[in-house]
Amino acid sequence: MHLPSTASSSHKYQITITTGVWRNSGTTAKVAMEIYGTDGSSGIFQLHLDEPGVDNFLFTRANSDVFVLNLSQPLGAIQAVRIGHDNSGESPSWFLEEIVVFDEQMNKSWTFTSSQWLALERDDGRIERVIEQAPNEGTFRHELLKR
Repeated sequence: MHLPSTASSSHKYQITITTGVWRNSGTTAKVAMEIYGTDGSSGIFQLHLDEPGVDNFLFTRANSDVFVLNLSQPLGAIQAVRIGHDNSGESPSWFLEEIVVFDEQMNKSWTFTSSQWLALERDDGRIERVIEQAPNEGTFRHELLKR
C-alpha cells in the first residue's frame, strides 16, 4: 500500500501498524498519522489503500497493515509518531498495539508501542496520541526481551 508521495520522492519508509487482539479491536474510522524525526516531520498523511472502497479491510483485529511512505527528504532518527482517527463508521474504537517505522535507506527501524485504545468511550477518551520511543527501545536488553 503506497501512500501519496511528494515531488521527487527519494526517501522511502515502510510503516507497519498492528491492531490488538481484543474483541472489537479493529476500527472503521479513517486513520491519519505524522512521523517526527531529528531532521523534520513527514506532515500529516492518511493511511488508506490505493484502491477505492477497500479501506474497510484496514486496521482489523489482530492484523498488521503495511504502508510505504515516499518523502523528498529524510527525517533523520525517528523520535515520535502522532496517530489518530476521525471516529467515523459504525465501529470507530481502535486498540492500537504498535507502530514500526522502517527507513529503507538507513536499514533501521523504530518501534512505538501503544497498547492503548483510541476511543471516545474507553480508557482516557482520546482518539489521537503522540507516541514516543521508550527510553530503552532499540537496546540489546530490549531486543532480547522482545523475543
